[in-house]
Amino acid sequence: MSFASAPSIAQFIAARAIRSIRARFPDLMIDLDILKIEETLDYLLLERGEVVFMSSPVENSALESTALVKGRIVAILPEGHELAAKDRVSVHDLMRFPFIGVDPDDPYGDTLARPFRDAGLTPHHAIRGRFAQTMVSLVRHGLGVAAIDEFSVAEVYMPGLVRRPLLETAEITVYVVQKRGRHLSSFAEFTIDRFRHELTEATLRSQWDPPART
Repeated sequence: MSFASAPSIAQFIAARAIRSIRARFPDLMIDLDILKIEETLDYLLLERGEVVFMSSPVENSALESTALVKGRIVAILPEGHELAAKDRVSVHDLMRFPFIGVDPDDPYGDTLARPFRDAGLTPHHAIRGRFAQTMVSLVRHGLGVAAIDEFSVAEVYMPGLVRRPLLETAEITVYVVQKRGRHLSSFAEFTIDRFRHELTEATLRSQWDPPART
């Protein structure tokens, strides 16, 4: 079975979903592709895979995007950062430091920038990365702070990184995208169910990293 995922969903959520798929179908060969949103159309229309999990809907009449789960956008900081003493971080706080982000012309970058726009702010990026994993690595190495979707940092422990809820309400929706009219296999249907379950489990987290007290 072949399916694909955006990088932000693939790192932790996809691995957990595949663990359940493997338990249910131990002999099933699984082909997981990592795609940018602009690669989704060809992937599905050429039937290289059955479904794609994306953090934005794909606007094309040949495809069908179905919302699965809403998640939160959170702040990430390097360990030892002064904002790590706070229980929650505002977008106004983040603007005071070198800011790492994604081009707002990119659908994922646009979603991450939304809480700043809602607060009347325009993020000025010190560094831009295309993928969530790049942002995490840059922050972990002390090069700045960032706002990111919670699915990209859903591991229990992430040494070198501090995660904080935002004071402002900021959400991101994960979609499953498929070729319109295509009948999905039972494997694909089960995969969607497992992704929905793992995404929902990630959103139930009530605490991130403990505040650093000075």
